Amino acid sequence: MKQVTRLSPEYFCHCLWVFFDDGGVEDFPVERLPISLALKNEVENWEAWYQSTYFDEYPANSAFSHQQEEAAFWSAGIMLQQKLQRVLGASYQVVTGFESRPVV
Repeated sequence: MKQVTRLSPEYFCHCLWVFFDDGGVEDFPVERLPISLALKNEVENWEAWYQSTYFDEYPANSAFSHQQEEAAFWSAGIMLQQKLQRVLGASYQVVTGFESRPVV
């Protein structure tokens, strides 16, 4: 059975999520994945990019500074998902929650 892992950023959470057989879901740090340090750094940098859009003074205004930046972020996420799937192989299914986001 494949390990389903979702790449999906959320504020104040890790961007990786595991799905359990009982229907539960939990975020987890990239260190748990059997991948290279370089790929772990890519995941952490992508996650930090998203976290940097959080606006402390008024969280409802949290957003990317420009549409182009947002599109670049989601494009990078798609590339990251594909890279993770390639590296993790057939025992994992790496999915995203942002297929309908604007990309460049």
